[in-house]
Amino acid sequence: MLSLLHKGSLLALVGLMAVGCSSKETELLKQKVTQQNIIIKEYEAENRALSQENNINKRRNEELELKNRYLSDQVNTLNMRWQKANKDHQELLASLQNGTTKGVIEWDADAHVYRGNGDIIFMPGESKLSKKGKAAVLKLGNALKNKDVIAEIAGNTDNTPLKRTKKKWLDNFGLSAARALDVLRILKDAGVSEKKLYITGYGQNRPLASNKTKQGRKQNRRVDIYIHPANK
Repeated sequence: MLSLLHKGSLLALVGLMAVGCSSKETELLKQKVTQQNIIIKEYEAENRALSQENNINKRRNEELELKNRYLSDQVNTLNMRWQKANKDHQELLASLQNGTTKGVIEWDADAHVYRGNGDIIFMPGESKLSKKGKAAVLKLGNALKNKDVIAEIAGNTDNTPLKRTKKKWLDNFGLSAARALDVLRILKDAGVSEKKLYITGYGQNRPLASNKTKQGRKQNRRVDIYIHPANK
């Protein structure tokens, strides 16, 4: 379109010159044509810039569509994993509602963790599971072994310094880690893959209650078992 206008300006100039315009009129016409040509070239440059910008925006839109599809797929995958993890969790809860785990290993809904009562699950001052504790952990392991989950076992103690077993564990860190390790081994014996088991020993550093009272210290002597969906 702009090229046609450009040609039209030239034809108009040639036509006027042909009918015998004065040199002054001709010069004015030349100036007008020159100005029109400048405007036309500016329009053409602007059109080219707009065309380039449109192409860039088109590519950006295509990239955004690809990213949106990718993110949508990721969200769908996470939703599916969450639904499966929730189903596994509900089944696990149902299997632990009664029997050998009741009062020994129970679900803490506020903290989203399975808690083992340290005064029941372990023999006093030792890292080995008691008879009740071993039975409860075995039951938990049987419920977990066919689930697509990871279990993080965290040992915790109160702040009472070790005396009788100080040479054996050195401090509460050592005792808490040793207790978590014994739970891991029993879960493994129950059929849970060792690749899905991890331990941490926090010692006295994650209390649930004040260590100033007997009841508080009792709450703090525990093993926490966090269940997470396995990553794929």
